[in-house]
Amino acid sequence: DLAKETPVLLEKLEMASRVGMLRRESRSALRPRSAARRPVPSRNDPLRGSASNDQLILTGASTGGTEAIREVLQELPLDCPPIAIVQHIPPIFSAAFAQRLQDVCGRPVSEVKDGEVLLPGHAYVAPGDQHFVLRRGGAGFVAGLLATAKHGGHRPSVDVLFDSAAQLRGASIVAALLTGMGKDGADGLLKLRMQGARTICQSERSCVVFGMPRAGIERGAAEFVEDLADVSRRIAQLLVAAAA
Repeated sequence: DLAKETPVLLEKLEMASRVGMLRRESRSALRPRSAARRPVPSRNDPLRGSASNDQLILTGASTGGTEAIREVLQELPLDCPPIAIVQHIPPIFSAAFAQRLQDVCGRPVSEVKDGEVLLPGHAYVAPGDQHFVLRRGGAGFVAGLLATAKHGGHRPSVDVLFDSAAQLRGASIVAALLTGMGKDGADGLLKLRMQGARTICQSERSCVVFGMPRAGIERGAAEFVEDLADVSRRIAQLLVAAAA
């Protein structure tokens, strides 16, 4: 059915254009200087000791998300907890997307592998055709990849990642739902908030498409609503509060 497929095709075209744009941009123009990272008030070294084995950062996005995720990662402290990312993107672009994030953000970023242990300071991108889930393993968190049915028309799905994280008892989680078409991630974000996670939705005025954050806000899943430029600062503040 063409009417049903059109939004998905538009998303794929948008993602392709965004990744292509990242490839063309100069690495030196995009690489942030460490001195330009946003400070977190009240702590000289706010994340020292806070990136424990119980902390996680989760991010989900769709249309417009390649740029939004880049901006968030560029501003987060380098010693933050592991960052798990679901971006709706065709499988042929997800590895390139992860590589470009690493190039421009100055931190390790990779397409996540099944069974991989998540490390502090690292960011992990879901492959374009598999769900990204999390489980406890040893002293930290372990990634799982599932080729199960699409959830809400998406694989990877933000809801699937968030749902799995909501089952990680005792975890200290900060989750952000960014720009995107549809409602993927809204239900999962609500589950996270009900389990005690700190939750953020991107503001309408800073979104390319307000669909996913709007759905999260309407469900009561958003503890905070932030402009994109302030999302990373809010995440860092919440990590400091959790470690206090």
